Amino acid sequence: MTKLFLRALSLIAMATLAPTAGANTANFASGPYIASPERIGSAELRWLGIKLYKADLYTERGEDFDWSRPFQLDLTYQREFSGQALVKATLLEIERVEGSVPDGDEIMAKLAECFRDVKPSDRYSAVAVGANAVRFFLNNEETCLLEHDNIRARFLGIWLSDGSRELAASQALRGLD
Repeated sequence: MTKLFLRALSLIAMATLAPTAGANTANFASGPYIASPERIGSAELRWLGIKLYKADLYTERGEDFDWSRPFQLDLTYQREFSGQALVKATLLEIERVEGSVPDGDEIMAKLAECFRDVKPSDRYSAVAVGANAVRFFLNNEETCLLEHDNIRARFLGIWLSDGSRELAASQALRGLD
């Protein structure tokens, strides 16, 4: 049952994201990593009509999204998920985008150090601090610094790349809608 749920979650992870409206400010985890962060886009994930989480993307001073500059992606959860479920769903989505992932076990082990169980209103923040580094925060408390080759694009590309499951939502997050 758990495997079926994780597969279903990963398969629809981006399929029902929709743009959302709201203020451009938030309670930031990014601290010294992003100067004057401002939200440039939002989307909401639903599965079978049930809200799972809301995604918000922040850049320095609300500048256009650029992979080479610092940015922060926030996911505010509306449901409970175990840290283990988040790790597995993340790897399944990376595999969907990339195909075979020879370093999948290594990525899973590193993500397991970062991800905790979440409950409604918990917010995970992923702050891209370099091509090979992402800082993770849960409710503004740092959980880890994940360092791995090209992890910024591999992890955050789940939501922000043109290879995202739902291109329209990816573009909304990047402020391109």
